[in-house]
Amino acid sequence: MRRSFRRGASAVEFALTLPFVIALVAITVEWGWVLSQQAWVHAAARDACRFTVELDPRNTDINAQAALSAQEWLTTYDFNCGGGDCSIATETKRVGGREALTVAVVVEYRPIFGLIPVPERLRGESTHLLRYQPIAAIE
Repeated sequence: MRRSFRRGASAVEFALTLPFVIALVAITVEWGWVLSQQAWVHAAARDACRFTVELDPRNTDINAQAALSAQEWLTTYDFNCGGGDCSIATETKRVGGREALTVAVVVEYRPIFGLIPVPERLRGESTHLLRYQPIAAIE
């Protein structure tokens, strides 16, 4: 009889601790997924920017090519941007007297479990100097 009490006590302890263990695993998985998705969004912006700055701006629309490249990188990283879940903004601007390209990517995040507060949108941004700089007019 004493042995059955031990088994019963073990079963009760297991039943009491199981929800906490499951919640801890779910929270760990959710945060790991958020962090990996954030890293992929930033990598898509960075890789699109690094690819596009190597193009000659005299022959290519840099902003359009950067947006297309960011879209391709997001697809490579398994983001579904077809339903309007992704936003890509590109801008060329002067930084320190030279032309630079900025690529900003925003992706809506959908939680796996929804047990913890997570950001609604993941953002990534990258800025690089253009390789081929326009020649300044000689006065």
